[in-house]
Order: sequence, then C-alpha cells, then structure tokens
Amino acid sequence: MRFVRRRTFFLLATACLALIMFTAQPVFCSDEQELIYELRLDELVLSTSIPLYERNGELFLPVGELADLLSLAVRYQGEGKASGYIMDESRTIRIDAVTGTVVLQGVRSTFDKKLAIIQQDDMFIAARVISSWFPVNITVDKAQQIVTLGPREKLPLQQLLERKARFLELKKASLDDDPSFTDITPPYRLLAPPVVDFATSVDFSGRNLGHVQHRQSLIASGDLAALSATINLSNNNGTLDRADFTAGRVDSKGELLGALRATRFAVGAVQTPAFAGISRVSDPMYGFLVTNRPTTLPTQFSSHDIEGPLPQGWDVELYYNGIPIAYHPPSSDTIYRFNDLPLKIGLNDFRVVLHGPNGETRVENQRFLLDGLMVQPGKVQYTVGANRELMQGDQGQEGTGTVAVDIGFTKKLSGFIGVFSAADSEGRYSHYADTGLKGTLGSTFMTLDHVRRSEGGSATLFNLKGYRSGLHINVDQVFLDDFVSEVFPEEPDPLASLTSLRLEGSLPWKVRIPFGVESTLNIRKSGEVSPSLIGRISGEINRISLSQQIAANFEKDMESTLGVTQIGTYMKDFSLRGQINYQLSPELSLSSVQLAATKEIGGACQLNGQVSHTPSTSTYDFTAGVSKRVGVVGFMVNAGISNKGNYNVSSQLTVSAGVNPRTGQIVTDAFSMSSYGGLTMLAYVDSNGNKAYDEGEQPLVGVRFTLNGGATLGATGKDGILFIKQLPVGMPYDISIAQETIPEPFLVPSSPGYRVEPRPGVFIPIDFGFVPSGEVDGMVQFRSKEELVPVAGVRVHLVNEKGTVVAKTTSEQSGYFLFKKVKGGTYTVQLAEQEAERLAVRQENSAELIMPRDGDMLSDNDLIIWRPEAEQSTASLPGSLAPLTGQSERVNPENTPAGKDAVQQASQKAEPPRVEKIRRLAEAGDPKAQKALGWLYSDGKEITADKQEAVKWYQRAAEKGEVEAQMALGWLYFSGQGVDRNLTKAAYWYDKAAAQGNAQAKKKLKRIRRSKSATLKGR
Repeated sequence: MRFVRRRTFFLLATACLALIMFTAQPVFCSDEQELIYELRLDELVLSTSIPLYERNGELFLPVGELADLLSLAVRYQGEGKASGYIMDESRTIRIDAVTGTVVLQGVRSTFDKKLAIIQQDDMFIAARVISSWFPVNITVDKAQQIVTLGPREKLPLQQLLERKARFLELKKASLDDDPSFTDITPPYRLLAPPVVDFATSVDFSGRNLGHVQHRQSLIASGDLAALSATINLSNNNGTLDRADFTAGRVDSKGELLGALRATRFAVGAVQTPAFAGISRVSDPMYGFLVTNRPTTLPTQFSSHDIEGPLPQGWDVELYYNGIPIAYHPPSSDTIYRFNDLPLKIGLNDFRVVLHGPNGETRVENQRFLLDGLMVQPGKVQYTVGANRELMQGDQGQEGTGTVAVDIGFTKKLSGFIGVFSAADSEGRYSHYADTGLKGTLGSTFMTLDHVRRSEGGSATLFNLKGYRSGLHINVDQVFLDDFVSEVFPEEPDPLASLTSLRLEGSLPWKVRIPFGVESTLNIRKSGEVSPSLIGRISGEINRISLSQQIAANFEKDMESTLGVTQIGTYMKDFSLRGQINYQLSPELSLSSVQLAATKEIGGACQLNGQVSHTPSTSTYDFTAGVSKRVGVVGFMVNAGISNKGNYNVSSQLTVSAGVNPRTGQIVTDAFSMSSYGGLTMLAYVDSNGNKAYDEGEQPLVGVRFTLNGGATLGATGKDGILFIKQLPVGMPYDISIAQETIPEPFLVPSSPGYRVEPRPGVFIPIDFGFVPSGEVDGMVQFRSKEELVPVAGVRVHLVNEKGTVVAKTTSEQSGYFLFKKVKGGTYTVQLAEQEAERLAVRQENSAELIMPRDGDMLSDNDLIIWRPEAEQSTASLPGSLAPLTGQSERVNPENTPAGKDAVQQASQKAEPPRVEKIRRLAEAGDPKAQKALGWLYSDGKEITADKQEAVKWYQRAAEKGEVEAQMALGWLYFSGQGVDRNLTKAAYWYDKAAAQGNAQAKKKLKRIRRSKSATLKGR
C-alpha cells in the first residue's frame, strides 16, 4: 500500500513538474490561431496583410517583420532570438524568447515567456511587450482588423518618407532666377506722369513758442526724355536750400552704352563711391557716373561640385545655408554626386547629410565665403565718375573724381586698381592711387590694399572676415606713413597703425543670447598707445528684451568706462522701452535716463510718449504725440515740455501721389512712392483665349503672387487687381502665381510668369490670364508576340504643335501616365528624347489629340513600343525593358486551359508559407485576406501575376466593404487591367469608397465625371 501511495505521489509530482515545464515554455501556436490584419503607421499603410496571432484576447505581432517594415535594425536570427539596435547604434537590443530575457542598452530584464510564440521564420511577441521595447504605441481595431502604430519619436521610415516628399519637386535650379520668364519691363517713355512725394512741417519752440521754423520738400520721379529722372527740391523758412536733378538708366542685364556694357549711368546730382582708407561716399554733386558693376549681388558667382561614397541603402540630402536643395535617393549607385552647385556672394555653407536605412546619420560640411567685392574669373568691373559742388559766392569748389577697376583672376582671387581725386573747400586737389587683392580661403575672406598720395605718404590696409565655430570674425590692420585723407585727417600726432578685432556670435543656451566684442589698438607716430574695448550682450525672455553695452577707453589721461542698459517689452499693440546711460569710471555717475512707450490704434495710427532726465542739468523733458503712416495721407503731431520752461510743438504732413495706369485716377499713399517702383497685377479668366482682358471677363478674387520666390503680402480684390506700390528698384523680379491660391483647380495661367525690372516713379501693369485646362492620360505598353504588356518607368512627353515640350511625366507600375492642367490646343504624346535608345525599343505610334478650349479629360492616349525581335514572349524581354515591366521573374502561361492549369498548380506548389496562409484565410471568407490575395496577384512578386485573379479577389473583399479593395477595383476598371476598361464601373467602386470617407476616391470621381464619358450608376 505504501508502495502504491509512493508510486502515485511520484506520478503526480512528475505530472505537475511536466505541466509546469510545459506552461513555462514559449508557445508554439497552430495555424488556426493566425489572422491577417492591416498594419498602419498613423495614416500610412505599411502592409495590407501582416500575419499575427490572437491568444486569450491578446494579439502577437512578428518582431522581425515589424522591425523591417519600420526600418529598425532588428533582425530575427532563428530559434527565438533577435538582436540589433533601435534608431541609433547606442540603443542596442537582444531578445531571447526561449529564456524570456531582453537586454536594452546593456540593461537586462525578463518577460513572461508565455507572451512569445516562436516559429521558424519569425517570433511573435505580445503587442504590449513590443510597445515597451520599440518606440511605438500599438492600438488594435479588431472590427476592422487594423493594427495602428503611433510613433513616440520620429522613426527612420518616417524620416525617409519626409526626405523624399521634401525633395519630390526639388530642382537644383531653384537657387537661380527662372530664365524662362518673359521680360515685360516697359520701355522708357519720352514723357510720363511722375510720382510725387510732398512733405511740409512746422515747428514751434521756445519759452513762448515764439521760434517758428517751416520746411517743405518735393521729390518727383518718372520717365523723361527716355530716361529715368528725379528732381529734388526743398526750402527752409522760404529759402531754397536744395535743387537737384538726376537722369539716367539702370539695367541689371548690363546692356547700356553699347560696348561699355554698363549696368548704370547717371548725369546730374550723383555720388561717387567710397575708397578704402581714402574717402567715404560723396555728397550728391553735379557730374556723371558710369559703371558695369551688378545692381544687386549676383545670383551665382561660380559653381562647385560635391561627391562622395554612398553605402548601399543610404540616401543623401544636400543643404545650402540651411535650405534643402538636392536629394539622392537610395539606389545601386556607389557614389553620390551633386554637380554645378552655384556659389553665391556671402557665406556658402554646404551640408551633406547621409541617412542609413535604420536611422544612421553622417554629416559632412563644406564652407565658402565669397564677398560682394569678388569678381568672377575673367571678368572686369569698372566705375568711372566725377562730380563738383556748384555753389555761388564760395572761394572754391569741392569735387571728386574716381576710376576703379576690379579684375577676376580665379574664383578665389581678384585684383583691384584705382585712382581717386578729391578737392577741398579751397579748390586744392589731392590724388591717390590704390592697388589691391581680394581673395577667399574656405570660410575666410581677405583684402589687401596699398594706397599712395600725390603729396607723399602711404597706407597699407588689411581686412579679414570669416566664420569659425559659430563666431563671425572681423580683423582690421592698418599701417600709415604720413598719410592724410578724408578717413584719416591731418592731426598734430597722426596715427601710425590701427588694429581692430571684432567677434560676434550667440551663446549656446536654450534662450538665444547674441553677443559682440570689439577691441581696438591705436598707435600714434609719437609712440602713444590707445587701446579700447567694447562689449555687447542681449537677450529676450518672456517678451522682455534686455541689452547691455560696456565701452572702455584707455587713452592717456582720458581713461573712462561708459555703460548703456536698454530694456523693453512688447505686446500685441503696445511697447515700452527704457534706456539708461551711465559712467563707471573714473567715477560712477548717471548720464541720462529715458522711458518711451508706443500704442497702436486701429492699425493706422500710433500714440507715443517719452520721458527723459539729465541729472547733470537737472532737466526733465516730457513729449507726447500721435502719428499716422498708413493710408492715403500721413501726419505727425508732437508736443513737449521741460521743467526749465521750454516748450515745443511740431507737426508734419506727408503725401505721395501717382497715376494708376489702368484707370488714369490719382493714387495716394502716406509712405513715399517716388523712390520705388510699383506693380498693378490683374488676375482674370481669359474666356476667349486672346490673352487680353475684355469687358465681361471674370476677375479672380484672392489670388496671390510670388516675387522672386517670396509670397506677396496681399491678394487680388473684387476687381481682380493687386497694387504693390513700394517695390525696391535696381533689381529684376520674377513674378508668378501662388498656385495654391487659384480658386478653381482646373484653371491654369496662360503664362508661367513674367520678369520685370521696376524703376522709380513707374507703375507697371501685369495681366495674368487664366484659361480652363484638362487632363490627358494613357498607358505605355510593350507589344510582344502574345500580348501588350504595361511598362513602368518610361519617360513620356506632351508636345505642342510647335514642337515644344509642355509637360513631362513617367509611367507608373501599371504603365499608366497622366498629364494635368493641359491648356487648350493640339498636342502629341510621345516618348521622351533618347528614351527609345535607352530602352532599345521603337515607338509604334504617337498619340495625337486636341484639347478643347474649355478643357476635358482625354483618355486612352496610349503609347505602344516594340522591338524588331517581337517574336520573343514577355517571359524573356531582353535588355533594360524587363525590369521596368516587372516581368523579369514572371512565368507567362500558354493560351490554353491545360497550360494555365499547369502553371497555376506549379505556382501554388511554390507558394511561400505566408501566401498559403493568406489564401487559406481568403477562401474561408476573411475580407482582409481576400484583399491581400488580390494585391499579391496584382503585384506579381510573391506569386504569378494574374490581373483577372486580382479582380476576382478584390471584388469579393470590396463587396464586404473593404475600402482599399474598392479603390483597387476602381483603378483596374479605370485603367483596363484584367478587365475591359469601363469608366462607369470605375466610378461605381470609387463612389463606394468615397461614401466611406476616402478623400482620394472623391478626387478620382471628380476626374471621371469631368471626362463626360461615364455616368455614375449601379452595376
């Protein structure tokens, strides 16, 4: 009996131990528990058929396949083990489902082994466990059979998609002006109504406001005698103190004065430019000036190439001064290349960012600093000018004369020679000769000048500026040898040398804090040394700005340290500013205190007030006023009082007026218009297509424009007109339509844009006519002995009757292509130039079509390509065409029932296990699996492609409400793949999908309805 009890106890203990050991092992689940779900990353569909398991209400996801879909570097190694890293190589992960352990970044932890299911090709882990390892939240919709991943940080896949989207429409030429725009700058007129600025002011001051001063000024600009002319008049208390007249031309293209290729010439009141160490810009005096220097900084100075090794699966972004300009997608290339990159004046900071397939990042930088003084290699720039002050009754006349020539040697080195003459108030002339070099080395720019004076003496000037480690650096070194000029005037103890160092940057804190430090060292001929130091720092926190400056001067017997503190705050329409000036040494004292406030009223007027105190004179001053700078007229009224009994009242009235070229009416503005150009832009529907605005044609409201790539501030009004009154002159503007503001998506501008060069006092009318457009689609197909095969990746052009390519596209995987926004006219669809040679094919036909003026959807404009050896079947398409068709591994069944059955049996025997499971679930009625099987037949990568089978399975899923299947069916009927092309049925299935809220289906429906070829109805 005891033996029986002992044996029974032993058997029970063994059974319990076996049960414990069994339940502790990872589960090896049978196929009956497998389901097919759709996997999404937010709204992005990653897979329409990811297998998973459900056990006790909990879902188990495949770790290896999930990591692969998310581009995470985690790989399944078999036997329940996986390893790799997440996002970057420091975030390592090792999973062992057999022992229930996971090691994250070197930290080991355990998990319940019952939450793992091991299979040969992957291991399945419970969703909540995966969510704790991978940076995603996982939600499950069992009713729709959808698993949605919500990333907790940006995943490598998302980053790649963002980069591709960012550079989808990117063109390197976007760095430059668009040369295709027609220049419509109007010619100079013999006489045109000018734009006139007028201002008048009256000031009363003194104890009894008895001192009165009044002043008037008038500036008029416009076309006169086929030149651009400006007159400037002013008087003070009834005395004319200025009467200037200037006439000339400006042409940014450099086509003035014939062989001189001048960009500007002027006669009358002109200013001669500054010379380093010699003179500053002269006052306006009567004379002339001719130059071929750019009117603005050139859009391109030179070019540069960047290339480097490209690891497999990596993609490359190229940034220019922080702006993305080029992209190299993942490819089989082993080298990335960006050629003919424009170098512009200023800092050229190229940043190459390489991205690995699993989130790896590598950054390379190249910097070039080009100054506006540099000249392109082989080019010559010159300036010639002279002027004199004509004043009656003086003993002499002041004047200047200049000849300056710059020569470009290389893209990094330029030379300079110049002669300058200056007359003092007694009529005595001094002449100077300057020779110099300008060059760049990486992110450093340097100049060296040597100047000699006709009366004796010389100066050598060196300047270096650059950018290093976030710091802007400027160094000046000047050596003087008995040298006298306007910049270095005659002194009892003249300067012998001057050294200056200036650093500017920003402290690397969370809040941006700019700072600047400038030190100078002056050494005079006697040996006296005078150092000085200035420091500035500023910042802003919670709308409170603070700035501090300290200036220390260490001159002999005159050492002092001065400080300036500024503080301010601003709100929506109110600002408050304060400033304190003080002395720190030789003794601490307060110099002045100021407090000012402004208040905006209605967006047009501004109230202002100020209080100031000067301790040294015990003076308090109070000022208040109101001003208006917006609208048809401007004004300002200020009143002030001090504790010393002084009063002041000042007032000013300003108005600028010109003639609207469209209506002939007077246009006024409170702000000056005479020094600027203007544009009056009209947007309208050109219903008769004559490229002119006719009575009764519809103006377009709310259209915006872009000027040199930047959006305009306003939009067209009810009359379709936008008036831009103050546009800087001396530079060309490329003007185009902001496409997103076109009120009707099927309207297109008759011209892509225009180029104009504004000039002072001239309003230029520009008309943008819009015409209806349509769409042209078709398929590219390869003709073989047995059938027509759709071809992907073929470049197709739409050519007008003049032989000009007006649109380009590339055929999709199904062979389908589409041209959008095609204007009325006669066109031909044909292969792109050299495309036939690239593919080693011939074009069988050219699809000719006529787009009506009111637009339409023109379909079935198919292109057929072929080869002389067309007797080959599609199973052996040679050369570069095979991978484009997606048929390189396709088995083409014979056109017999027996052949089809044999191929189908062979393909089923070779089906991967995943496909077998999907087929089994699809045949059992699972709509997700039916949709997935339809995709597999349509894609043709894992099983033999069969469009008819795809239609069959898509139809079964679509009838059960699967949106993606309805969309797929709509596309197949629209493109005629696997079924006869039928726009009515395409519209039926798109309508089903649209009823479930699919936005893309709504767009497809709109296109079909516009085609006038299908009526929406049931099957």
